[in-house]
Amino acid sequence: MRRKLAIAGVAAAVLGTIALLLTIVPAGAISSNQTIHLLAKQKGSHLQDVGMRGPSIGDTFAFNEVLLQNGKRVGRDGIICTVVQVNPTFGTCNGIGKLQAGQIAIEGRIPFTNGPSKFTLAVTGGTGNYSNVRGHATGQSVSQTATRITLYLTP
Repeated sequence: MRRKLAIAGVAAAVLGTIALLLTIVPAGAISSNQTIHLLAKQKGSHLQDVGMRGPSIGDTFAFNEVLLQNGKRVGRDGIICTVVQVNPTFGTCNGIGKLQAGQIAIEGRIPFTNGPSKFTLAVTGGTGNYSNVRGHATGQSVSQTATRITLYLTP
């Protein structure tokens, strides 16, 4: 159960990162560097435990989050992580954040821990006003279901 909560916390952090990416609402494709601060709160999740009981390579964890900025809902995200290493446990995660002006895609390797975790993910692209973005996102879990995300976007 603790492992499931840890995976959920990591997933929330990833989603939070996506949420930050999605809260920017520029008039057109971004033309200068932007930094966005978000809080991602997990709303739903599912763990698929394959192979041996407990964390094992190939387990997947999917979740979705609401993205908040200054307490106001600005978007949502969806992320899926696949366990690629155990002891310590890491997952490779891919996600999409949806904001009013478009979508932002992120991916990277995240640690699954029972306590607070930090991570950095790559911003790999987007749609709409984010069609030209790249950069990275950092995340810091604040609970098992919430993550503070900072997006560093470059045109």
